[in-house]
Amino acid sequence: PFVRQVCELKLNDRWKSYKSRLRRFYYKPNIGTPRRFACSHPIVNQAQWRSLVAEWDKKPNQERALTYANNRKELRSSHTNGTKNFCTDAI
Repeated sequence: PFVRQVCELKLNDRWKSYKSRLRRFYYKPNIGTPRRFACSHPIVNQAQWRSLVAEWDKKPNQERALTYANNRKELRSSHTNGTKNFCTDAI
């Protein structure tokens, strides 16, 4: 069960990053509808791309994406350790 859980977590993470890369490079929300529903990447199934774009175009998903983007902009984290490798921190 543990190995299966780890494999599912890794696959989920890779699937999520793959969709994120596709969205970043190929999804253009401001262009005309027919062109938006066609992806030029050769490995992408066009039927799946159309359903993914339709999902991204839904209003609740757009509002959630806007909320997440605003939250990321407000994050403030500063690193106070400087540049130290792990071994010197552990001693």
